[in-house]
Amino acid sequence: MTTTTRAKLSPTKQKAVDTFLLVFILDRSGSMASCYDATIKGFNEFLHEQQREKAGEAAMTLVQFDEHAGGPICQVCYKATPLARVADLGTRRNPYQPRGATPLFDAVGQTISLTDTVADRYGHVLFTVQTDGYENASREYTQRQLFEMVGKRRERGWDFVFLGADIDAYDLGSTLNVPLANTMSYASASQSGEAFASLSRAASRYRQSRGASHGATDGLADAPVTRPAAPSGQPQSSAGGGAAG
Repeated sequence: MTTTTRAKLSPTKQKAVDTFLLVFILDRSGSMASCYDATIKGFNEFLHEQQREKAGEAAMTLVQFDEHAGGPICQVCYKATPLARVADLGTRRNPYQPRGATPLFDAVGQTISLTDTVADRYGHVLFTVQTDGYENASREYTQRQLFEMVGKRRERGWDFVFLGADIDAYDLGSTLNVPLANTMSYASASQSGEAFASLSRAASRYRQSRGASHGATDGLADAPVTRPAAPSGQPQSSAGGGAAG
């Protein structure tokens, strides 16, 4: 029985159950300049709330992605770092400067591979992807590869959230195998703060319940803020192509 199994867990194993890795992939492409202040404010409020949250021990991996000098850049700002040691976004210790195009697929693929190296230290992995544009600069990963990679990690109990600003996040997120119930679409100019606040509330509930859904996080992200019409460029099914930014 479940209660018997839990009773036999060693203190080390029990501690692992109550530990969380919050992975955040943050779009730093040029188009994010239009919501620069709102993104910094929203992310920092999310960070502060998670730093205050007492349920379980939590660490963060933060990856910013863009394109520069003709190649995709996926910068690991923090890797499995205790939340208390993560600096505010937009500061000297954690700068944020939008530029270039959107190597979304490479960012997700590389970050999944990076997370694989530390995931076994944590009881739960909450993996969030934020972008305001469609894939247009990746060289390493394709949509088909990512769909399979995300699916396999969901089978292991990882939970995925997709935040899309000024795009059809439901369409793009589904191509990456992120559940629709864990997707939010919002207007960057007016709803960035609300989107990050919604994410933080959901993350706090997730930690307070000790990831009780075990990979079936229906409605992990609060109800979507809005669902704007998709722009003329359609989400790509492989690396390259798509709208810039």
